[in-house]
Amino acid sequence: MLPLIGLGVVLARAFTAALTVYELYSYGSNLYEGQANYRQELEKAKAEIKKIIHDLEKEFNGHLLYTSEIAYLENLRKKDPQNPETRQPRQRGHQGFKSQISERIPFRKVISQVCDKANANGFPQLKKKRGVKVSDLPKARQKVLESWAGLILSEILDEDIGSEFLIARLKQLATSIMFEFVDEILGWKAPIKTEVCFGAKFEDPQLVLPGNPKLKRTGRFDLNPFYPTPYHNQRGSIAADLVIAESRLEPISKTNLFAIVEIKFQGDSIKQAQFDQYRNLLKVCKTEKEKKYGKHNNHSRKGLNGGGLLSLFRYPEDIAVEDGKGKSNEQAGTKKSGRGGR
Repeated sequence: MLPLIGLGVVLARAFTAALTVYELYSYGSNLYEGQANYRQELEKAKAEIKKIIHDLEKEFNGHLLYTSEIAYLENLRKKDPQNPETRQPRQRGHQGFKSQISERIPFRKVISQVCDKANANGFPQLKKKRGVKVSDLPKARQKVLESWAGLILSEILDEDIGSEFLIARLKQLATSIMFEFVDEILGWKAPIKTEVCFGAKFEDPQLVLPGNPKLKRTGRFDLNPFYPTPYHNQRGSIAADLVIAESRLEPISKTNLFAIVEIKFQGDSIKQAQFDQYRNLLKVCKTEKEKKYGKHNNHSRKGLNGGGLLSLFRYPEDIAVEDGKGKSNEQAGTKKSGRGGR
C-alpha cells in the first residue's frame, strides 16, 4: 500500500513535471494563430512527461484503502496553506461567498501552481487585437472563440476579442487542459478531476467505459475537449471546474465527491445562481451517501453533514502561502468587478 505521504509526493512531482512541459509546449501561445499545431505539440508534451515521470504511474496506482484516502484528504485540509485574504476575505466575492472562499481544501498549492502557469501566458495574440469584436470575425473564427470560451456564440458576439472576460475564459481552459493532462499521465487516477459535468437532474458524470475513472469528453480535441459537455442539451446541467474525489480509484459520482472547487480568474464574475446549483448538487450527494453508507457510517464527516465541500478559488487572491512565509506570492492588483461566468 502506498503510504499517504508518498501519495502527496507523487502528485506534487507529477504536477511539477507537467508544468515544466507546459512551458516547453505552451497550450496558450498558439491557440489563436496556430491551433492546427496543438495536437502535435500536446503529443510531444505527453512523450516528454512520460520520460520525466515514467515510474510514477505504477507507484501512484498502488492500492490505497478508501478510509485511508479520506483521512489523507482531511489531513491536507487541516494544513491548507491559506493566505490572510482567504481566511478573512475583503476583495472579490467577500459579500455573499465568504464561507466558500475561506473553506479549507486539499491541494491548494497544486491548484495555485497550475493557475499561475495559465495566468502567466497573458494571451498577447488576442490582446493586440483589442478593438475587434467577435462579430467582426469570419464565421470560422467566431466558432473557434465560442468553443474556447465554452459559451453559446450569441453570448460573446459583442465582446472585444482582447477583453478581460475572454482572456479569463482562455486562462480557465488552459487550467483545465493541464489538470486533464496530469490525470491522463497518471492513468486517470489523479484525485483532482477537471470539468466534471452533472446532468440537469444531477445524473452522475458520463464515463468512457463503465467503472473506469476516465470522464467522457465530447468537444473537439484540438479546440476545447470540454465543450460542448456530455449533458450540453440539458438545461440546468452544471460543470464544476475541479472535483476532488474521495476515492481516486473509483469514478467521480455523487457518492465519490469530497470537494467542488470553482476557479475564478480576474474578469470572470462570481454568480449566485451557479453556487446555488452546486449547493443543490451537494444536498443530493448527502442523500446518496447516506443511502450507500448509512447516516452514521460515512467515511467522510463532511459528506455526512453536507454532501461535500464547496470552495471558491479566486485567482490570484486565494493562492497558497509560500512555505515559511506569511502571505501569498501574488496579491496585488485584484479587481472587484467581472462578468461572464458559467
